[in-house]
Amino acid sequence: MENGAFSKEDFAKWGKDYVLFCHITTHIPDMKYDNLLTKVGGQGFPHMVFMDQDGEVLATHEGAREPAAFEKSGAAARESAKLKQKAAGGDVAAKFEWTCRQMEAGTLAVDAGKSKIKEIGKLTADQQKRFDSLLFDAGINEMFAGINSQEKFTEVGKKCLDYLKEKKIPKSDNAFDNFINGCFGYADSKKDADGFGMSIKALRDRKGDEADYKPIFENLEKHLAELKGGGEKKDDAPEKKDKKDGK
Repeated sequence: MENGAFSKEDFAKWGKDYVLFCHITTHIPDMKYDNLLTKVGGQGFPHMVFMDQDGEVLATHEGAREPAAFEKSGAAARESAKLKQKAAGGDVAAKFEWTCRQMEAGTLAVDAGKSKIKEIGKLTADQQKRFDSLLFDAGINEMFAGINSQEKFTEVGKKCLDYLKEKKIPKSDNAFDNFINGCFGYADSKKDADGFGMSIKALRDRKGDEADYKPIFENLEKHLAELKGGGEKKDDAPEKKDKKDGK
């Protein structure tokens, strides 16, 4: 919702069923709850989640910012609340699903997720496949959360590009955004046109249908041409000249 749409009547009507809360991360020393964005799995602004009375994330909103989409996320949150209650009561299937949803929300770290799954016991093949995917995404986010220098960013970016070459790509939006930025950053720093081109393809596969990305792709393709040109002009020009001279 843009242009003041949060103040419109349909949003106000929808909001009556929820306790609306806005948190602004300030980076002011000693500010209470200033790490809340990270705690609820946020990677950027705005980050919208549904939480229960304990402050635990029940659902992350990733759709359009309008009442109909918010209601869909709200329904998912209510379902998660019931799931959490069943898990607390010892339901094994609910424990697995609730753990997965915490991983999806970004509120459960890799090691904590592994510990919870270990308590559940042996998983089915489909459950293991799903959980391994969630672990991969969580691992990507944890790598980026630990970046504190350009050197570390380069190291993480290389890992992401290596994963991309192995066709291992995160499924969640947050993990993918981190992942693809790392791929582009590393490929660009090394003047790796092939890696940069692979990164464009991965982004196009994920975001190619979104109109907002059209100018982004145009700029990326332009930069890719520059990377290719920078690596080919010196070698190709003499060869073309020799052919023209008949040598």
